[in-house]
Amino acid sequence: MTMLLIDYQAYAEPIPDPETAAEVFDDVASMIRQTGRAAQAIWVRPRADGEDVSPGALTEGYGGNGDGLRVEIDVEEDRAAVTWLPDGTIAVERPPGAPLTLMWSADAAPITLAGSRVRVSAATARRLVLEYVATGARPTTGITWEPII
Repeated sequence: MTMLLIDYQAYAEPIPDPETAAEVFDDVASMIRQTGRAAQAIWVRPRADGEDVSPGALTEGYGGNGDGLRVEIDVEEDRAAVTWLPDGTIAVERPPGAPLTLMWSADAAPITLAGSRVRVSAATARRLVLEYVATGARPTTGITWEPII
């Protein structure tokens, strides 16, 4: 199964394996955005058969049909929120912290996530993406999944 990694600008990159996922995730997560920070939302989900992923093709539904992960990350602050889209639970490895401001869409102002959602390190978010790409299943290594509080 080929996955897609979709950045906040709706640019979709086909991801055939964990090695490619690592390269693309690292590049995308570290790009400086309009806010002056490397803070943004990234979606990772299965690519539908025949799905057009050319630039501009994805104008909505970045998360597909509720499949996959959404990663809201600031690598400079070493903080991320990871949401399992099928049930809306969040990955937890650390206590809640301060709110996190990031680019969620190229067509909107930055958003601020509640600190109660920002519960993993940037490295853990990356590892969860790689595990998901490798297995196609909800990642489980080193975290628990909890409802949003």
